[in-house]
Amino acid sequence: MENRNKNVINEIWSLIDSEKENLINFIKDVLKIPSETLGVGGNELEAQKFLESYFKNLGLEVDMFLPTDIKNIQEHPGWWPGDTYENRPNIVATWKGNGKGRSLIVNGHIDTVEAGPVEKWDTPPYSAIVKDGRLYARGAADMKGAVGASAALIGLLKKNKFSVCGDLIFESVVAEELGWLNGSLSCILRGYTADAALVPEPTDLRIGLGTKGNTFYRLVVPGVGTHQSMWWEGVSALDKLIKIKDILKKFQDIRYKECIDHDLYGLKAGYPIPVLVDDIYYLSVGSSNLFAVPNEATADFVVDALPGENMTEVTERFENFVKEESLKDDFLSKNKIKLEKLKFRPIHPTSVKSDLEIVNVIENGYKNVTGNDPLKYGFESSCDAMIFNLYSSIPAIIFGPGKLEQAHRPNEYVEVEEVIDYIKILAYLIFNHCGLEKQ
Repeated sequence: MENRNKNVINEIWSLIDSEKENLINFIKDVLKIPSETLGVGGNELEAQKFLESYFKNLGLEVDMFLPTDIKNIQEHPGWWPGDTYENRPNIVATWKGNGKGRSLIVNGHIDTVEAGPVEKWDTPPYSAIVKDGRLYARGAADMKGAVGASAALIGLLKKNKFSVCGDLIFESVVAEELGWLNGSLSCILRGYTADAALVPEPTDLRIGLGTKGNTFYRLVVPGVGTHQSMWWEGVSALDKLIKIKDILKKFQDIRYKECIDHDLYGLKAGYPIPVLVDDIYYLSVGSSNLFAVPNEATADFVVDALPGENMTEVTERFENFVKEESLKDDFLSKNKIKLEKLKFRPIHPTSVKSDLEIVNVIENGYKNVTGNDPLKYGFESSCDAMIFNLYSSIPAIIFGPGKLEQAHRPNEYVEVEEVIDYIKILAYLIFNHCGLEKQ
């Protein structure tokens, strides 16, 4: 229950306001160090060393280890193979409590996607510049900004002689981007546990109670090639793909009716489309060198499943629907499409209960800081919360500054005031969940 002394949290909030510039400068320092996932491998080491030194100077217990240091981790059902982890350690910093409060894990991934073409950025991607109230850098939103903000708050509390009642465990993990998620799995298997976990992905300070399930598909549609000048003598694979795309949309419309009232992904949670099917993100058709009717088209897309649904049942229904509908086309009835699942980490739908103590505390913290009621919803993408909720008894809530649409794009940014609000709400959570006392 939230029955702590309000004078203490008010003192902490005043500290945050007075130290705003220093807090943002520390976040800038974190963002200036590249820590990219590179498809296979990554360069997170220098950023992790920076955090290791920082937490050691604060007097916290610091554990640096590679995901592959965990014995037999590759045999665990949550492990996804194919990446390498040399010089890619996790950092876990533990602020030990006095045993009088609940424990909390704050888990964030230090890795980002690559910066991409520098010429697409208005400012260098690792300059960490504040302009018009926005902090620009690769990782500002997803999610090194929140990692730096969380670490900065711990430093502020320690330097101002606060102590925690319950253990506060800060995890900076590698290998989250591109769906690996092995960094957080290794923290769980190393034995780190708590009463609850916070994963500060960019939710725009909405309270994320779930993650979608995703199945990645590749569709190959046949055609009949002939010279471009004799188009009518061929069968365009692109035209046939467009027909299949209509089938994807038709199944998505069926799923819309089924899921529109879903608590976490329906209209009330802010989703105009609860589940995606008609979402082709990669397309290959024809050749610029052949001048011919394309005789094959390839498209990749994702099929969603929501918390409470059986992902296998959803995908089987989908596959049967597409195959049956495609047979209504005379050409495709004789020239079958190929529909196959791509090799990608299984992404399962997960959720936590909305009446958990940690949810109530975050909700009240948001109200006290902003004066508004927060939206409870399901996070748009997968993240490390899925690993906690699938492979541990630790309920993981997703809550952080920034908008997901800023992730993975040039000129990525996070609003400075939203970062400060996040720090205040996190302080409120630590105060009421773990307990804070002045030494």
